[in-house]
Amino acid sequence: ERGGGGDEPILAERTRRRMTSHHRSAAGWQPVAAGRGRSGVERCPSLIGSSLDVPSLDSPRKPPLLPDAPRSLRPGQSFVGLLVVLLVLTLLTAFAAPRVDLTRYRSDAIARQAAGVFSAASRAARRQRHDVIVRVDSSGKRLSVVNDANGNGRRDPGESEVWTDLDPSADILDPPRPLPTISASSAKRPIHMNGVARPVSVGSVAFRRSGGAGADFVLYLTSDPGLPSAWRAVHVASRTGAVMLWRFDGTRWTRGRT
Repeated sequence: ERGGGGDEPILAERTRRRMTSHHRSAAGWQPVAAGRGRSGVERCPSLIGSSLDVPSLDSPRKPPLLPDAPRSLRPGQSFVGLLVVLLVLTLLTAFAAPRVDLTRYRSDAIARQAAGVFSAASRAARRQRHDVIVRVDSSGKRLSVVNDANGNGRRDPGESEVWTDLDPSADILDPPRPLPTISASSAKRPIHMNGVARPVSVGSVAFRRSGGAGADFVLYLTSDPGLPSAWRAVHVASRTGAVMLWRFDGTRWTRGRT
């Protein structure tokens, strides 16, 4: 007969086997004897006594805790730093501004504005099938477009006239060197030795409905009479009525784009 002390290991082994029995299903592990572990998870019976917890199938999963992300990956600029940047930009602008030839761009803008008026008048004469006259008021620094419906070369009552003011810095004068094809300006305001300009008669050009012009016409413009490279010329060809823009570089005239 076996002693009572010899049966205890056998009984303990059988008990452990019964408690750790489990059934396998399609959903995974389904413990028969389960004990609640930490944070809503069940402890697998086969691992009783260990520290491994298996998530329960019927308990909601909690999202993992992530460390707080920084609001910005790059530190912001300080007010002193912004002041330093503005100071550097101001110094660069002060050194670079005198090197920019603003007079050249201003003269180009004035010449393009005048050439646009002549081109629009040429198109209107062909479209409306009657003459259109462009008059130059050199003293007032403005251009007018007259719809000469009867073709008599002047504005009559009932004929419309539209004025276009040029830039206040524009001057209508004779240049240091005229275009090779036309020696004199068709509309000018000459300068005397004392700097006082006397008014002159208004120059004009008539665009025909056939597409040509009444005569060759040239208008010299500048935004700075003392700067040779600031001179521009608007030339109207009598045969075709084409409007051409010319630039003076101090020594010769070159053709530009209108």
